[in-house]
Amino acid sequence: QQGVFNTIMKGVTVYVRDRTDDGELHGIIVYDSRIAKKPVTMMAERGVIVSGAKGPRVIMMNGNRQEVNDKDGSLSLLYFDRYSFDLSGATGSDQIRWREPRERFIGELFHPSPQDQWNAAKLRMEGHNRLAQPLQPLAFTLVALALFVAPAAPPSSGGAAGRRLTAMAVRLYPTFAGYLGRQFLLWCTNAFVALVFLIGLFDTIELLRRTSSETSVSLSVVIAMAMFKLPYLAEQAVPFAVLFGGMMAFWRLNRHHEVVVVRATGMSAWEFLMPVLLIALGIGIVEVTIYS
Repeated sequence: QQGVFNTIMKGVTVYVRDRTDDGELHGIIVYDSRIAKKPVTMMAERGVIVSGAKGPRVIMMNGNRQEVNDKDGSLSLLYFDRYSFDLSGATGSDQIRWREPRERFIGELFHPSPQDQWNAAKLRMEGHNRLAQPLQPLAFTLVALALFVAPAAPPSSGGAAGRRLTAMAVRLYPTFAGYLGRQFLLWCTNAFVALVFLIGLFDTIELLRRTSSETSVSLSVVIAMAMFKLPYLAEQAVPFAVLFGGMMAFWRLNRHHEVVVVRATGMSAWEFLMPVLLIALGIGIVEVTIYS
């Protein structure tokens, strides 16, 4: 659990200021008192937990190791660029891992248990962010609309020609709404697949770079780590997929003058764009209620 002191096994207490999404630890403090007469304190700017043949260990970078001599009270200080601390004794611990805010249900975020009161603000922040997620695809769709759907004045409804155009618009609206909705959903799906592929590819390359010096980490392990992380990254990519998908869909409609033809019938922008907005809102709701 980041931000608090954690006793991971008897005699070993660890503090981590924060942890990034890719697992890197920042602001590490390790207090090792397993040898009561020779307690050791280690501090490092950053680090990462890796698995080895003898169990997990923390690789700490840019830090120091402090040890007090129990005989004369002198301090021994050792600066290091890289230091490995064994955690194999903690693998058999029966402690329950603290779940991150993004791993919890809505009810847990707004009604934290007494053990989570220290992180209540962080949990509520995640809850508010999750409730606002359905609005993100809708907002990104409006951005795409502002870029590619120019306002146009509808024709006058007076006269026989205006009445015929209005009647034609009423008859064609269900057909055009379905067509526009399919085009929008298709391009959003294409953009989502492309973004997820690129994100997964770059994340795998980054993991390969970070584990290149660890001979015990095989390619299959790196790919498995990337796959486990991919669903979370894919969730973050949904609003951008809606943005790029909407831009491509509206660009194609403008290129073939389909928007101009529909606007010429007297249909307002909000009328023919309503299916797109409903789909964007539906994507956000599905993302929060089912995918999350």
